[in-house]
Amino acid sequence: MSCCNQNIPLRHFSRLCCLEKTPASRIYVKLLMVQKQGNSHDCGLHAVANLVEVLFGGDPQESSYDQLSMRQHLHDCLAQGRFSVFPKVDVAMPRFRRTTKVTWYRVYCTCRLTFNRFGQGTDDMIECEECKEWFHRGCVHIPWTAFEPLTNEVTNFRYRRCRGGAFLI
Repeated sequence: MSCCNQNIPLRHFSRLCCLEKTPASRIYVKLLMVQKQGNSHDCGLHAVANLVEVLFGGDPQESSYDQLSMRQHLHDCLAQGRFSVFPKVDVAMPRFRRTTKVTWYRVYCTCRLTFNRFGQGTDDMIECEECKEWFHRGCVHIPWTAFEPLTNEVTNFRYRRCRGGAFLI
C-alpha cells in the first residue's frame, strides 16, 4: 500500500477487510518499504504501480519508478487495455518508511469489518453470550432492547446461528 504518511487511517483497513471477507478473527497488513512519491497527489498512482509490480512477480520494495513517466504509462496501459510494469530508474529513490511493518486489526460481525464500520464511533455492537463474537446492530438486525439495561437483569444476546435462528434477549 502506498500512502502519503505513516499513519494510515483505520477506514483504509476497514476497506481491506471488506475486500478480504476473512473468516479469521484478524486481518494482517504488511506495510512495505516502498518508494515515496514526490508530491502529495500521486498516492493512487504509486499504489497502482506497486500492485502491477506484484502481479508481474516483482517486489515493489526493490523498485524505483520513473516519477516523470508514471502518469503517461498508466494512461497508455488503460488505453491499450492491458498493464505492463511501470518504467523504472537505476537510482534508488527515497523510501516511504525505513523498515517493513506488519500490523493487524481485529475483525468482527458477519460483515468481517473492523470494530466500527463507519469510522465515527457510532455503531452499536453486542457480544454473543455463546460464541463470544461481536456483532454490529445494523448488520444482524439486533433489536434496540438488547442495548437497554433491564431492571435488575442482565441483557443476554445470542446470535441466531447460535440459537437455531432465534434471538434470545
